[in-house]
Amino acid sequence: MLLSIFILSACGPEPLDEEVAKKAILESFEKQNPDRSKGGRLSYELQGKGQWFEGGDFNLTCLQEKSLAYQHHGKAAQIAPSHEAQAYIGDSTATGFCIDMGEGLKLDIGAVEKSDARLKAQFYSYTVTLSMNAPTPWFECLSESFRIREVLVQYDKGILSIPKEPVLQLRPKDACQHPGTAFQERPERARAEEKPKRSPDRKTVIKLLEKFDQALYDGKFDEALQLVSCVDLYQSKWGHCAVSELVPLGPSSKGSPRMQDGTPWLMNRLKDFSKIKSIMRDGKDPTLYHVRFQDRKTKKDRSFSVQYDGGAWKLLGAVSEYQQGLTPLSFILDLHNKKTRDIFKRRLAGEKIDHRGRPLDPMAEEEEKK
Repeated sequence: MLLSIFILSACGPEPLDEEVAKKAILESFEKQNPDRSKGGRLSYELQGKGQWFEGGDFNLTCLQEKSLAYQHHGKAAQIAPSHEAQAYIGDSTATGFCIDMGEGLKLDIGAVEKSDARLKAQFYSYTVTLSMNAPTPWFECLSESFRIREVLVQYDKGILSIPKEPVLQLRPKDACQHPGTAFQERPERARAEEKPKRSPDRKTVIKLLEKFDQALYDGKFDEALQLVSCVDLYQSKWGHCAVSELVPLGPSSKGSPRMQDGTPWLMNRLKDFSKIKSIMRDGKDPTLYHVRFQDRKTKKDRSFSVQYDGGAWKLLGAVSEYQQGLTPLSFILDLHNKKTRDIFKRRLAGEKIDHRGRPLDPMAEEEEKK
């Protein structure tokens, strides 16, 4: 369904001067999109905080063909991004997450048409289309009914007029900041090998935890990612992470969560960083140390790990378990435990098993046994 609006005031000779009308439409568009129509990145708020998100503005067939999202089997307008496609997500809001739609929002204006007989003669209809100079696949999958709009220009005695609603924005009530975070390819990199001159002490580890926690609290996910040595255990690749793996996470030591905060990155298992118990070196990797603590819920011995990477200590984060909705990095990897550490190494070596050592494709394993 086309959206109907009125366009701003300007003077023009009678009969209607099309160039004057089109100029007025473009001026209104630029005023309503001051930082989006001149080369800035545009974000779109994908609304939802659980496993499923509102996808009614998208062409669902396009999302599936481009492997961007899966459709809910029982609710037509509900979608969940694929893990690869979630790399386009770079920020969090109180009601959703922000997808990079591309750079340079623009407006294409079609030919004028006289209004139908139900309207007065001074109304003229323009069909306009929102587009991008450099669209991402997500923008390309917005439905035509969402991007194409009908503009009704009122022209009476040489005057063009419109109300003040932000009707030429992509989404007037979108909560994402602009310019938005630009999509970046997930980089693959070599595993860190440089041996540190000394072991990390408690002060160093706690300072790292506090800095990372504060970056998540401030919503500076790009800065938080710089404090992480990341590994994708599904693809057996070091690196291969994006800010989207941190966006679903929130701080662990800041008290009650806010609406925009995701699940605490230490899963509410450790809130007071001063309560870490010990720091032990990995038996084979000199760059890796495991920080042990007591799980505040189960009272069991748990651990996260830090790695000496690029001349600095970083948290070890892993894409360990795909989830519906957004897949976050896991930090409590329990690599101090021999069984868990062996599973971690097997996954890095390319074995297709999950975080508990179970085959990702049980049927394939049965076929091999036959």
